[in-house]
Amino acid sequence: MATKQFKIGEYVVGGIIQVTTSKEQVEIKFNDYFTKETILSNKFNLNLDSVERDIMNFISDNGTHYYADKVLTWIKSKVDIKPNSYFPNW
Repeated sequence: MATKQFKIGEYVVGGIIQVTTSKEQVEIKFNDYFTKETILSNKFNLNLDSVERDIMNFISDNGTHYYADKVLTWIKSKVDIKPNSYFPNW
């Protein structure tokens, strides 16, 4: 289990993205920069085929694609994520 906070600021909802990983799931929280209270959160099951896309969409919808890619890269370094089965590996 690993946890990391990304203190980003005005480019994401609340300013902080907190990610907690385990073998089965990833929890992503958007926290307020000053009060540290959770504004948005979601849990993602790592056994689903669409987990990579779902994580990317959740962060991009509440921030930017740039930071979504940074967070997803860190998540991939900590846990195994199934590749998207919707796209062939050409």
